[in-house]
Amino acid sequence: MVDWNALDAMMAQGAAKPLALLVGNTGLDVFVVVTAAIGSSIAMALLLAKEQRLPDAEASFQQAISVSPNFVPAHLLLGDFYAQQKRFPEAEQQYQAAIAAAPDNPSARAALARFYVSQGRNDDAERALADAKSAMTS
Repeated sequence: MVDWNALDAMMAQGAAKPLALLVGNTGLDVFVVVTAAIGSSIAMALLLAKEQRLPDAEASFQQAISVSPNFVPAHLLLGDFYAQQKRFPEAEQQYQAAIAAAPDNPSARAALARFYVSQGRNDDAERALADAKSAMTS
C-alpha cells in the first residue's frame, strides 16, 4: 500500500511530478518515485553537450544531482563530461561521489578504474578494480 500522504508531502516540498510510481511488495509501504526533473535534466545535459553548449550542459547535470544527490548515473555522466573536457580533478571527484552515494555499486567503482587507466594511474586502477570485484561479491 502506498503512503499517499508521504507522496503528497514530498510533492509539496518541491519534488517534481512523478513519471512512474513503483510499489514494492515487501509488506512495507515502499515506493520509488522516478521524477521528470532528473530524467529531463540528464537528457538536456547530453543534448547540450552534443551541441557544444558546455556551460549549459554542466548546469543541467548539476541540476539532476541537486534533485537527487545519490543518483549514481548523474555523477558518472558528469564525471565523463568533465573527463572529456580534460577537467580531470572534477571528473575524479564525480566518480568518487558516485561511489560515496552507492558504495556497493561495482559500476561506479569500475568507472573510477577506467578513469584511472585513462590517466595512466595503473596502481590506482588496480585498487579500484579490486574494490569493484569486492563490491560484486558482497
